[in-house]
Amino acid sequence: MKVLFNIIIFSLCLGFGIKTYIFEVFTVPTDSMTPTIAVGQKVWLCKWSFKPQKDDVVGFEKNGEYFVKRIIGMPLDSVHTEGGLFRVGNGKRFVSNAPLLFFKIPKKGDTVILDKDNFSFYQPLIEKEGNQAGLLFDKMYINGSEATSYIFKQNYYFVQGDNLNHSEDSRHFGLIGEKKLLGWWVQP
Repeated sequence: MKVLFNIIIFSLCLGFGIKTYIFEVFTVPTDSMTPTIAVGQKVWLCKWSFKPQKDDVVGFEKNGEYFVKRIIGMPLDSVHTEGGLFRVGNGKRFVSNAPLLFFKIPKKGDTVILDKDNFSFYQPLIEKEGNQAGLLFDKMYINGSEATSYIFKQNYYFVQGDNLNHSEDSRHFGLIGEKKLLGWWVQP
């Protein structure tokens, strides 16, 4: 009986350790990643030795929901609009109906110069890093002090579904912080 109990405890600890540190299984509930990943398909996300790269399919948590998307913009890549379209990074990927201005995707330790045109884009990221930020009479404030720049505490990524017309992604909810990334897709 004691041996069986020890085996059960060991199995639970091993399972917890694998889920926490090595793999996570997600079910993709929508067609946002088709044709790459089918609706309802289970994907294994590897957490071990995870270093995000452009074109990686990653899992992440945002506001209590879990998503699977492709990284198309890395820290220090630029994103800008061009006649109703926007371009990310080296310009190979265009997407329609993007209400974005020119901005640089923040990298940990990177100083971003703030102005009244880009502040509305960077403000949610600054607040996610534990700060209070606001705009008053064309002046930017962070934690009650006037600010013209900000140094970011983590890397950020622009993620997008492969099915561009049916994907809720960075075009809608903004950049994803590195701390929210859970792992990369291990393809069969």
